[in-house]
Amino acid sequence: PGENMQEGIYQGIAYTVPAGWLKDVPRTGVISFYYCREQEVIEKIFVKGSWEGPPSPFSVRENGKLFGSSSWCSFTPKWLRPFCVRTPAAGPVPCPQPAGGAWVREHKLRRIRNKMSAKFNDPKKMFEEMDRDGGGTLVRKELAMGLFELGIWLCPSELQALQDTLDKD
Repeated sequence: PGENMQEGIYQGIAYTVPAGWLKDVPRTGVISFYYCREQEVIEKIFVKGSWEGPPSPFSVRENGKLFGSSSWCSFTPKWLRPFCVRTPAAGPVPCPQPAGGAWVREHKLRRIRNKMSAKFNDPKKMFEEMDRDGGGTLVRKELAMGLFELGIWLCPSELQALQDTLDKD
C-alpha cells in the first residue's frame, strides 16, 4: 500500500492495493505489482539490514568487510543500471536497485518484447498474425488481442503507452 506499490493488477484489472491488505491479504486471485523503494530506504537496507539487525548479507564479504557502494551494481542487469545511479554532490554513485518507479515502464516494454520474441522469431510474421483485418496497420484492439494471446494483459493506459512507443519506431 502507498507509493511503494506501483502498477497494481488484481484479477487482470488495474488496482490500487488498500492499506487493509497489510493485515488480511485475499486468499484467492492473482495480484501483481512493482515494488518501488526510495533511495534512502534502499541504502539503509543494504548497509544496515532490513530490521536494524546485523549488516545486510548483500553488503558483507565472506571475510566480514563491507563490499561498499562501488560494487552494488555487479549483479544488476545492464539495462537497469542507468536507473540505479544516484547523483549526490560528490558525483554519481551506483546503488543496488533502482530507486522510485522510473524503471517500471522500461521493464514492462522489455517483458513484452521478450514474450513476443519467444513466440515469433520474425517481427513481420508477428505483425501479420496480429493484423487480423489485413489492413497493414495494427489498431488498438488488434494489438491488445495479440498481446493477450501471448499472455500479456495491459490496462488501457499501458496499451496506449506501448502503442505510442511503437508508433515512434
